[in-house]
Amino acid sequence: MRAGPRWPRAPTFAATSGLRADRRPRSGASPLFVRCSTLSAPDFVTFERYPEAMPLFSPPREKSVYHIFTDLAQCVQVSAETLAESLALEGEGRSSAFDRLQTHMIDAAELNHRIANRLATSLITPFQADALHGVAAAMKLCVNEMERTADLTLRLKIDKLPKRLLEILSIIERASELVVQCAWKLENPKQLSGFDEDMRRLTTHASEHSRTAIAELWDDCSTPSSFPSAARSREVIGALERVLLAFQDLSRCVDLLRVKDV
Repeated sequence: MRAGPRWPRAPTFAATSGLRADRRPRSGASPLFVRCSTLSAPDFVTFERYPEAMPLFSPPREKSVYHIFTDLAQCVQVSAETLAESLALEGEGRSSAFDRLQTHMIDAAELNHRIANRLATSLITPFQADALHGVAAAMKLCVNEMERTADLTLRLKIDKLPKRLLEILSIIERASELVVQCAWKLENPKQLSGFDEDMRRLTTHASEHSRTAIAELWDDCSTPSSFPSAARSREVIGALERVLLAFQDLSRCVDLLRVKDV
């Protein structure tokens, strides 16, 4: 039986692309590989020309939470400066500083709430979320204790505080600066190895001033009429000690975050 005429075969994509035989796509390759590998310029691949190259799921994108920690740390620093101003002033100046400190406390509570909401939807491990939540709560506690100290000083109507307490306030301001530096490095907890040690050094130094202030307070209380003033100053010293305890709790939370990140 005589065979019919042989019609010429249609040229393939690789044959008409101008590629050499050694650069043509291997047999059995997927259509997407064939189309992408035979192009001379990779930038030529677009989703409009090849819709099958579009990914099925977009990569996960989430807003960072660490910039809120920076705002909260700055709130701690501003609160420490306002507390020192409140205790150093008298009369209306102290009342005005206390009003600003109350505003800082409200801001700290709002920032802490924002951090908690962001952590609830973040793609991080539960251990890291728990540690970060503890750090945020400890920062808010520092602001709360400073607001309580200013409120107590205002209610007790203390005119002038001992100079030893002003030295404690300067240490609290230095501790708040360490908190801001800590917030900048919070995204990489391995860089926070020295924060707990620095904070412990400051709080130990402040505790020494606190004990010295108590001893000097009762030494000066030689008459019954001076006892009420000494008792009021002693209450303020106790409030400042609680502020220092709040900073110690913050340093432990930060160190726990560093340990869990290892």
